[in-house]
Amino acid sequence: RWFVVDASAMTDIDYSAAPSLRDLCDDLKSREIKLVFGRVNAFLRADMDRHGITSAIGGKFIFSTLHEALAAVRKGSGQ
Repeated sequence: RWFVVDASAMTDIDYSAAPSLRDLCDDLKSREIKLVFGRVNAFLRADMDRHGITSAIGGKFIFSTLHEALAAVRKGSGQ
């Protein structure tokens, strides 16, 4: 039901990566799997906003720490 990405190694999202990431978002959404990002810094978040990733998954699924992301998953799955 959930796919959590530790984005700490992602420094940016360039023009060629953005469509692939949006396709992944759409594919997971069609399978009713929520995509969640943790450890997203301000620069990566700006790229996500600019390339439509934030709107594709929803801003409530993007977190600055992995602990926050995992807590949201636990809360959303009823654990």
